[in-house]
Order: sequence, then structure tokens, then C-alpha cells
Amino acid sequence: MTVMAIILARKNSKGLKNKNIKKLNGLPLILHTIKLVKKSKLIDDIVVSTDSKTIQKLAIKNGVQAPFLRPKNMSDDKATTEIALKHCLKYMNKIKKIRPSIIVYLQITEPLRKLWMVDKCILTLKNNKKIDTAFMAKKFYKNIWEQTGKKTSRITKEKYGIPRQSKNKYFREDTGLACATRPSVIMKGKRIGKKNQAIFYDHDFDYLDIHNINDLKIANFILSKKLFKII
Repeated sequence: MTVMAIILARKNSKGLKNKNIKKLNGLPLILHTIKLVKKSKLIDDIVVSTDSKTIQKLAIKNGVQAPFLRPKNMSDDKATTEIALKHCLKYMNKIKKIRPSIIVYLQITEPLRKLWMVDKCILTLKNNKKIDTAFMAKKFYKNIWEQTGKKTSRITKEKYGIPRQSKNKYFREDTGLACATRPSVIMKGKRIGKKNQAIFYDHDFDYLDIHNINDLKIANFILSKKLFKII
């Protein structure tokens, strides 16, 4: 079973300009994901999908494929991750004749991930053909509310005062950290299939998604002080 990792890296960003190549602990942000993926012995092909010539050159220089520039209509603010993943897979199938059995998706802006996260998602699919998708997830115990128009309502139904350990096991989908899925799911324009498995993690730092300068400063502090190791 061949495994292909797809890394999406468009050039435009509203919150933090050129964030995918901003320096994080001395390296462009995208390289943290590339370097981690290259450490996995389970991944056969690594492809960067970008609309930026700068990012394309950087990817190729660091030993991964970036065989095309993504069309503008798949790189703007309205373009979804699912559309970009499907475009990349179709290109690799048709032009490069690469037909992987498993697709791995990782988001560049979530660099605080462990190597085991990627490998465990892949192995879950390799070991169980009935599973369409395996993705990282974080358990949490806070009350969840939603807003519809001006009305707010609590989704979690437990009574207040229940001990943390006794609450229902709600969890947050963190596919950006690591997600392995079947090509058939991607070709349907989806990221997660109906037959899926959440893989829970619990390390010293909670989810960090870099979208502004403060997020970048926090990530820089964590990595520069060696408070987090990817292995």
C-alpha cells in the first residue's frame, strides 16, 4: 500500500502575510512539516500543492515534489482544503501516474505535532481496511455552546458540577495535525469518510494553529526553548 502526503501551501494569507514561509525557530514554517514527514518510514511520496513559485522552489530544494502551481480559483479565501486535495490527487493520478492507497494530510500552520501521530493514522488504515479515515483528536471537558441568530444554547447536556472525569467524552477534530484517508474519500470532495476512527493525543501543549503574529511568537518560544520535540 503506497502512501502519499499532501501539503497545502498557498501564498496569500490575511491574518499573517506569507505565513507559510515565515521563520519559525530559524526555518520557514513549511519546512517544519516537510522535515517531519520525511522522517516517516511509512510515506512514499510527498507533494506540495501551492500557487507560489517561491514555495514551489523551496519545496523542490528540500527534496519533495511540487510539480504544478495550483490554479487561482483553488487558492483564494473561498477555496476549501477538500477542493485542493482533490485537485492534487487527480493531477498526481493523471500526470504523474501515481495512485496511492492512502493520502496523508497535514496543515503547515500546526507545527506542534509528534511523528507518532502521522504514523499511527497511517497504520490504522493499513491494519484495518474497513476504516476510511483516521485522524488526530483532542478530548476536552468544557461546556459547548452554539449561536443561531441572536439565540444561544448549550450543546453539552450534563448538569453543572459533574466531576471532570465523569463527563461525556467530547473531542475536537484536529485533522490539521495528522489525517490519513482513502483516495476514494478525497475524490468525493471530502476529508473524512463515514467509517472513521479518532486517535486521541495528550501532550504538554494544546493545539496551536498559527494565524497571527502572536501565534508565531508563542510557537517560536516553545521551539527555541526546546519545550517540544517532534519524535
